[in-house]
Amino acid sequence: MNLISVQEVEKAIANYRAAEGRLAAFFGLKPVKAKANGRVRQRKVAGKKVRAKANLSAMQQHVRRLQGKYMGVIRNLSSVEKAEVKKERAKNGVRAAIKLAKQFAS
Repeated sequence: MNLISVQEVEKAIANYRAAEGRLAAFFGLKPVKAKANGRVRQRKVAGKKVRAKANLSAMQQHVRRLQGKYMGVIRNLSSVEKAEVKKERAKNGVRAAIKLAKQFAS
């Protein structure tokens, strides 16, 4: 008896949906719908493809906001300070790394 893994089924479904979306977009039947995992959908407005906003969960928005803060504060640090901040991030998390980077910046 051949068993199929969950990953294989999910991959097949994703491939099917992607192909269905491309065909629908090609024939202009309906817009490609966004998926819940934050992928971006495209829609047509006056014959042009328009990139729509990604559907992000509150957690994904929070993580991206923290990542942006982290990138912003380490941007102007020296390489030695960046290395210390990266160690702090690995050890204690992003919030602690942002706090340390702000101390270095001031």
